[in-house]
Amino acid sequence: MGAYLPLLAYAYLLATSTGRDKGRKRYKPDGRKKKRGATAVSDGSARQQEVDPLPPLTQPNGPRPTYFTCRHSYEGALIDEILRCAPDESVTSPYPGLVRVDDGASLPGGFDPVYALQVIPECIVVSGESIKSIALEVDRALLAGGDAMLPGNCDKRSLEQRQSLITAPKGSLTIHPLVPGMCKAQPSPVMHSRATKVCDELLQMHKKVYPAARRSKTKQMQDGPVLEMPAGERWLLQVMLQSPTLAIASLSKCDHVGPGFRAYRPCLEHPLGLAKVDIGEKMPSSAYRKLLEALECMGIAPLPSTTVVDLGACPGGWTGAIRRFFDCRVIAIDRSALDPV
Repeated sequence: MGAYLPLLAYAYLLATSTGRDKGRKRYKPDGRKKKRGATAVSDGSARQQEVDPLPPLTQPNGPRPTYFTCRHSYEGALIDEILRCAPDESVTSPYPGLVRVDDGASLPGGFDPVYALQVIPECIVVSGESIKSIALEVDRALLAGGDAMLPGNCDKRSLEQRQSLITAPKGSLTIHPLVPGMCKAQPSPVMHSRATKVCDELLQMHKKVYPAARRSKTKQMQDGPVLEMPAGERWLLQVMLQSPTLAIASLSKCDHVGPGFRAYRPCLEHPLGLAKVDIGEKMPSSAYRKLLEALECMGIAPLPSTTVVDLGACPGGWTGAIRRFFDCRVIAIDRSALDPV
């Protein structure tokens, strides 16, 4: 029996060490348990490199890039559309659904490409190691905060935006935390939590200086529902993390394009201009998304008492969507029969 003891001890060590290794693989270095099916790179750092190339940092009074978003696979069409308007400009797509123009000031005022869902105009590009440092850098570069008022650091556009935002109406500022993965409609895009915390930090900073960042009182009807704010002056701050330490940010006064109260450009209601318009059940075609997206972005909808006429209705995507969402009467006209779905 004594001759087998070393062999038994060796087998025991193998078994226990294997178990310990398996246990260690179930936990991250910080002690949190990994999700099942998670890869070795659980923080998404590999996907962050898809933003290529990363933009260079902007300098005071230097050129600022403008970004446009579009549906994934339409980047080429959007780039061609921009180049027809600005043939000498450098236009690239650093990420699916995202198009970058190196010098946004070269584009004509009010330029609104057909293939673009959202515009992030004349961005500043800053870096910071922590959430607070990124927020401070955005405030300094975009709104002449901190030491940006010192000689050599002063940016004329930032000073002008600062003065305009100081006089903007209370509650008129909206902030969108963005990350590239949202362009591909990822349900849980990498870095979104970090981007949200950066925007929360900016909101707390701006509340102290700008009335536009403070909530305005909402009016209520006698029956209870809250009335929408009428069309008026609106500002949009968009902050997109390109990497954990690099961010682009843009502040713009929105143009009301009507007819609904919420119809502004850049789009206020939907970050990156992406309205959630998918219908889970089977539909005759996917064309209904265009109609629902337009109604969402304009902030209008037919009332249940409305009669809607759908000319050229086959196969019935628009008719089906209107019936499902708004429960109003639809007169569908086409030479072909509609899909019974």
